[in-house]
Amino acid sequence: MKHYLDKEFKHKEKLKQELLDKLDLFWDILNTPKKISAVIVTSDYSEGGHTTNSEHYTGEACDVSISCDLMKGYSAARKAGFINIGLYPKFKGLHLGIRKHQDLTERRSWIGLGVDKNQRYVPFTQANIKKYIGGL
Repeated sequence: MKHYLDKEFKHKEKLKQELLDKLDLFWDILNTPKKISAVIVTSDYSEGGHTTNSEHYTGEACDVSISCDLMKGYSAARKAGFINIGLYPKFKGLHLGIRKHQDLTERRSWIGLGVDKNQRYVPFTQANIKKYIGGL
């Protein structure tokens, strides 16, 4: 990987190679400084606090902080080939996932509001983008 040091990962050995490849492509496309404090969670539920069937536990997802506009990050994630993308305005970050669904054309996106256990999710619609992220 050209954009990450091994010490930036929690349990890098559990991450799928496809995810790692797409992460590098994401930062190439984004062309903005990467925050060294990027959070990548792949371990058990007690560490991450994600839902039981989270992509994080199968090595198919990570969370990253970005230093640019969230919609620019979203666009770069789509171009890099991520299937599941969550936007988190509170920590200015993205969930980037590669898990495929039964309908292979389906892509899932959402906006996460709040933090940690107080998280709630709203659909990724133009109205919600405008309300919670701004712009369009």
